[in-house]
Amino acid sequence: MFRKICFILFHSIIYTANTEDDVYPHGLGGANISVICQPTMVQKGGVVNVQVNYTVDVVRPIDLHFDILQEPEKKWLAGNQIPLHDNNGSLSINLTLPLEFDEKNVLWKLFLTPRGDRFPNMLAETGLLLPIGDQTNHQCPYSPLESNIVIHENIDFILIQYCDTELLYLHDFNIEIIYALNTLTDAQIDINIMNEDTNEWIWGLPSIPIENTNHKNKSILIKGSNFIHELLLDPIYLDVSLVPSGKTWYDRLAEDRTYRITYMK
Repeated sequence: MFRKICFILFHSIIYTANTEDDVYPHGLGGANISVICQPTMVQKGGVVNVQVNYTVDVVRPIDLHFDILQEPEKKWLAGNQIPLHDNNGSLSINLTLPLEFDEKNVLWKLFLTPRGDRFPNMLAETGLLLPIGDQTNHQCPYSPLESNIVIHENIDFILIQYCDTELLYLHDFNIEIIYALNTLTDAQIDINIMNEDTNEWIWGLPSIPIENTNHKNKSILIKGSNFIHELLLDPIYLDVSLVPSGKTWYDRLAEDRTYRITYMK
């Protein structure tokens, strides 16, 4: 049902063109990461090298993270991150373990975020079961990045291209988004500020109506006089969603978030 055409530029680009019957919403989940090689045992103070495959539904700058956390408090012990430009590929990522920690209670995490963003804004995640002993066994060989761009046509998505990082009381706030709407003739963009700790709604703009379009940029200026000072409590995140007209966030076609904003009282 899919027709694929490959072009060779500076890197490979794969276009996936859908027929009218194949049009579908995209962006709920929208990414995947999997481990294709890992050691069978690692040692304290040693290097841990793993190989992963990843894919993201829409082309965007992303970061690959590899962290080890101390349970149960989830204290960060060590980690690494690699910026990625293409939305489909495989590569190695490593980290160096500390010399002292409780090896019986650790959590290994591999995840993808939008570029420059952080946990918990994960586009995809996976974990490892990796014993810690007195030596490293079956270390994975280094695998350089091999990647390409896969462009899905006739999909719904919404992405935050840019937003101010400081939300100042009575000051304007700028957002730039890019979106595509193909599954419906019309929909709406909802922009909300949420409490990071509780995921409760704090404040939102009136819905912005849009019509069917394949690819469109939109700049939005939120006037500072609209903010309700008492309700904007740190920590917060910004949520943008593509929603059928008259529906709610629970019916969303696509969604994007950023945790890179701070409310400055």
